[in-house]
Amino acid sequence: MLTSSKLLAKFSTILKDKLIEQSLAYVHKYGWNDRAIHAGCAALDLSPASHRLISPYQLVVHSMKRWNGQALRIVDDSNF
Repeated sequence: MLTSSKLLAKFSTILKDKLIEQSLAYVHKYGWNDRAIHAGCAALDLSPASHRLISPYQLVVHSMKRWNGQALRIVDDSNF
């Protein structure tokens, strides 16, 4: 059974993931900074204060993990 703290933590993780994904759509326009996160908040109809849920560093880390995973799949598919 989920306690209220576990439920809140799960919701927080889901919200952060959605905000990261949405903010990444604005990195090409604003760069790896708070402006991209602000735009992501606006796109999700969140309060501007919500930009503090994530940091620009988290945008970079998320992207690097994704790119590394994609690279590993390509290498795996090449049967090296």
